[in-house]
Amino acid sequence: MILIFSEENDESTNNVIDWLNHYNYPFIRVNENCTIQIDQILIRDNVFDFQLKISSPYYPKPITIQKTEIDYYWYRRGAFILQAPMIMETKDIFNEYINSLNKYLWNENLKINDFFHKYFNDIPHIGSYTENKEINKIYNLYKAQKEGLKVPESLIIKDKSFLTKFLQKKKKCVLKGIDRNGINLSKNINVGNFTKILNLDSIHDIPENFNYSLVQEYIDKKMDIRIFYINKRIISTAIFSQNDPKTTIDFRDYNEEKPNRIVPFKIPNRIEEKISSLMENLNYNSGSIDFVLDQKDQLFFLEINPVGQYGFISEKINVSIDQCIALNLIKSNG
Repeated sequence: MILIFSEENDESTNNVIDWLNHYNYPFIRVNENCTIQIDQILIRDNVFDFQLKISSPYYPKPITIQKTEIDYYWYRRGAFILQAPMIMETKDIFNEYINSLNKYLWNENLKINDFFHKYFNDIPHIGSYTENKEINKIYNLYKAQKEGLKVPESLIIKDKSFLTKFLQKKKKCVLKGIDRNGINLSKNINVGNFTKILNLDSIHDIPENFNYSLVQEYIDKKMDIRIFYINKRIISTAIFSQNDPKTTIDFRDYNEEKPNRIVPFKIPNRIEEKISSLMENLNYNSGSIDFVLDQKDQLFFLEINPVGQYGFISEKINVSIDQCIALNLIKSNG
């Protein structure tokens, strides 16, 4: 049986499950809105076992899973979220002590969560909550250049003087988020962190000191290259983002009315070898990887997203990545 962790509205998970149903292979899907309880964890000489109880709005009754039933684990998105411990409430003078006790109980719970994330990394799996949570754009740039991949000249800075010197040398640069995430201002308002261009004329209002920021040299690109990687297989595509002013700087700023043209793209073998080596060294066995191709046909590595979207490239190049993932899950158990 395959244990799948995902989010309720993730279409890619739905598509992979359609293929698992097609091949009549058993699975259990756990979304972020499921409740997980532990009946027991047993550890003794040469014996390790556990039993989980999963409740979901989509299951008529809780499902019990034994360790021995789980052959494979697919981390798509979400997390293993253990039902919270009993929280005590009080309004009396001992409130401070109750809060301390609640914090202690919560941390105990987190250690069990952490154990399961580590355990699932020890069994056959695709994807990893641990690796996704710990992804670091700066570290990945560092590792990519060590593998011999070209990367844009990058700076982490907090002073306007360094930014000015960089722009005097490069004339133009791009500003990116150090993390991959945007800002959730409220339940219904989310601010993304799209790439933005800076030049000497656009920094007059920037203060002399600011929070640490990632700036990179501007690459005059022909196109964006999006790669999906799974167990050493590389599926690469070219995105003609430069044909639309809306997507010229960041193709993620999609034009829904006139989508970018996407076609298959062959990465040179020597670059593919470096990509595979990079992914192995980072312990990623799947994920989406972004490059750009410049005007001199040089490929520049940008970043990796272990849980990146791939459906939009799959449908354009007539390669079912969903089926590929399903077959990897099944063959690894066969």
